[in-house]
Amino acid sequence: MVKKRILLLGGTGAMGVYLVPELLKQGYRVDITTRSAGYRSGVNVRYIQGNACDTDFLVQVLASNYDAVVDFMVYPTTEFSKRIDILLESTSQYIFLSTYRVYADSKGPIRESSPRLLDVSEDKTYLETDEYALQKARQEDILRTHARKNWTIVRPSITYSKNRFQLGVLEAGVVVRRSLEGKSVVFPMEMLEKTTTMTWAGDVAKMISRLVLNDSALQEDFNVVTSEHHTWSEVARYYSSNIGLKIRHITLERFLQIYDNPYQVQYDRMYNRRMDNSKVLAATGLEQGDLMSLEQGLRRELQYFLSDPKFSDLHQELNNRMDVFTDVSVQKIRKKLRPRSRIREARSKIRIRNRLKDIKQKTRIRTRLKVLAATRQNAQKDGVILTMNSIFNYGNVAQRYALQTVLKEYGYTFDNVNMPGWYDAVGDEIFGEMRHFVAKYIGGVPYDPDMLQGYGAYIVGSDQVWRKWGDVDWEVYTRYFFAFIKDSQAKRISYAASFGVDSLSEAGIDSSKVDELGELLGRFTAISVREKSGAQLVDELMSAKVSRSSVVLDPTLLLTSKNYSDLIDESKVSDTRTARVFCYVIDQTDEKKRLVQEVAKDYGHDFYILHPRFDREYEPVEWWLKGFRDSDFVITDSFHGTVFAIINHKNFVVFNNSMRGSARFETLLDSMGISKSRLVHSDVTASAIKSMQLIDWAEVDARLEALRGTSLEWLQSALGKK
Repeated sequence: MVKKRILLLGGTGAMGVYLVPELLKQGYRVDITTRSAGYRSGVNVRYIQGNACDTDFLVQVLASNYDAVVDFMVYPTTEFSKRIDILLESTSQYIFLSTYRVYADSKGPIRESSPRLLDVSEDKTYLETDEYALQKARQEDILRTHARKNWTIVRPSITYSKNRFQLGVLEAGVVVRRSLEGKSVVFPMEMLEKTTTMTWAGDVAKMISRLVLNDSALQEDFNVVTSEHHTWSEVARYYSSNIGLKIRHITLERFLQIYDNPYQVQYDRMYNRRMDNSKVLAATGLEQGDLMSLEQGLRRELQYFLSDPKFSDLHQELNNRMDVFTDVSVQKIRKKLRPRSRIREARSKIRIRNRLKDIKQKTRIRTRLKVLAATRQNAQKDGVILTMNSIFNYGNVAQRYALQTVLKEYGYTFDNVNMPGWYDAVGDEIFGEMRHFVAKYIGGVPYDPDMLQGYGAYIVGSDQVWRKWGDVDWEVYTRYFFAFIKDSQAKRISYAASFGVDSLSEAGIDSSKVDELGELLGRFTAISVREKSGAQLVDELMSAKVSRSSVVLDPTLLLTSKNYSDLIDESKVSDTRTARVFCYVIDQTDEKKRLVQEVAKDYGHDFYILHPRFDREYEPVEWWLKGFRDSDFVITDSFHGTVFAIINHKNFVVFNNSMRGSARFETLLDSMGISKSRLVHSDVTASAIKSMQLIDWAEVDARLEALRGTSLEWLQSALGKK
């Protein structure tokens, strides 16, 4: 009996390595195309070296007329259209590898009949691309409309295999490599509780092999997946237990600044992907119990991989960007991992011991002298300001400038502390303009607890300094509660400090830490916060029956529009033009883009979207301020974007973002007498915005002037009037 012949196009990848033995078990002869040399043919197995994307090579291979062709190749849609005839005409069954990513978001299990992105997406910009999910969906449609009906569509989910391991959108060259090097992996917080379906490649191979030359599979599509599903946080725990994975959680917005495929994030990994595999199980005779569990499968594949780890793709650029975010020195890591003999270690320790006493003694003397000199110098000033100094954030820079300026106008001399951060490693080609502004108008001293002693007053604020972001060290977090100050007589003041959210748990404060924070707050001379909810959280931390804090204005609101106009007019951007619709967006989405375009129709389609990114130089702070001053309409998702729309009397809407904290927006709008209807969601329409009640700027100004007066009075009282 002549054995039937199966061709795998590009069949040496994650799924192909398991499919070949499955097909051999069923008695087929298998040919595999590969671009790489070194694969050895054997009994019933033949490797054909060449690129299946090359039409001439493909025609030559398909001349043998195979019984079935399984196509693992990825083609642009235009190229697929050109070769579909020969692919279908040269075989009895053509199995097309699509992807589960073609599906749109779904509340329940995803079945073969579930809506596809291509059919339901309203993102015109996205639909104009040939991104992978759209590409595969369009090629499915080409098959469906073809005259020949000998095709089968299979849709794997995320598939892990011998050297392929995923966490969100990250691959082995990041997840496994960084774990083995002792580095943290950066991961978006918002993705952690999204559900994913990860299928072992061996199980995918079992399913596909049973669909080969299966008459019931013709003109059908199948989810070749497990039905087992997990959250990404559960997947991360599996990696942690197997390879010691450490994760540093950051916001999705920051993650997208280092990962260059936002569509894969937005239109897949941020969806809950729970798959239904009942159709393929019925067609193949398999049961869910026949499939590998994720915990067992990952452990098996990782053990195999770690026996001889070789990374096919090191993702060097992405790893470099992660090093910046995690503030890890590659050289230190290499040095730490470099093997050292016991003899060399022993000799090194002996030399160190012999010199240690002298070095320590000299260091102590020098340090004491430096600290003494710094303490005396600090005592000559009124105080120091401690806040998050994120030079990648316009609003943060603006509030630092504002508080510094107000204190100078009232005759106080304050230093600003420059807190260390990952952004210090980013060059001036990105942050040059921001650094120039800070150096010119704000200045600063480095954070060093010993060198920061001796000031008469310490101010913390504004911004979300009392929100514990991700896995930031507790010691770093408590700096903003002045845990490092030794002088019990020094004034400790918070000005417009913010938690940004409505509860301690949302702020990242564990119940076991409440007493410690309450004790630190009890040492404060005066406490003010930016939001009403912040005042309640302070009381909760201090177990106070009577409110211990006041609600004051953000520092940016202490200055007038003229203060900022003077800044703009004195800068190099004074003569540049800005658009009539100015959009300052931190978390950019297609819905926001569409809204901007719709609103801009009434303004001659004249709009500009400022979305800070790390792949190009930031615009000057003065240009950012000018966008609010010179535009006619403002759309933003930023707290300080909202502030500057109000200061400049601009019609505006602000996108609500609960992850960033909606309490601060609500307090701001309420205090200004502005309707909260201007705090909108992504489904708002341009017509709804157009019909909003006009803002009564006379009332806003009256409220702002009164609040400005009480806030400035509070600050002067806390410091002691000059």
